[in-house]
Amino acid sequence: IHQPSARRHLGLLDLLLEFKHAMSVGSGEAASADFRDARRFILPVYERLPGDGCLDLMPAGEREDPAQLERYALNVRSFDWQDFYFNWEGELFFEWLRGQLVPDRYDLVLVDSRTGVTEMGGICAYQLGDAIVMMCAANHQNVRGTQNVAADFLSPQVLALRQNRPPQIVVVPARIEQRRQELLDEFMARFEA
Repeated sequence: IHQPSARRHLGLLDLLLEFKHAMSVGSGEAASADFRDARRFILPVYERLPGDGCLDLMPAGEREDPAQLERYALNVRSFDWQDFYFNWEGELFFEWLRGQLVPDRYDLVLVDSRTGVTEMGGICAYQLGDAIVMMCAANHQNVRGTQNVAADFLSPQVLALRQNRPPQIVVVPARIEQRRQELLDEFMARFEA
């Protein structure tokens, strides 16, 4: 079976840009029909898995040939998330997208976002995620940072953004040095606390 390249397929960035285009042209059906079919931006990876499952992917965006890659890179660098939220109904867009993906189409949607505090990471965690999985390295700075970010996810401000849907937070120890038992014990005590 020939699997199409994810780089050749429309993705999230293309969906966002088509949405903005539809909003700028007007609210007529012809103008807004392009982005409304979310399946156009989803690439089937395994259409049939045991137990009647499937695996699909919404790539980042179309970027296979050099011209597409150049356009994609420019659009990523110039996409203004604050403008999108305040001037283009970004919150409603992501609620619409969430409704397109769950619960009727998928049982589980995984969103991969960059580590640290980023605009896209905030959108993924604040608005889209029901469960947030955080990786925590075995050093004091990472444990403290993970604790601060987890507290932020449960803050009244974030819960208000999520329409009071508290996220389930799962913290996973990562990059754990196991050669020195005393260091492992010290980290695990700090991690559990």
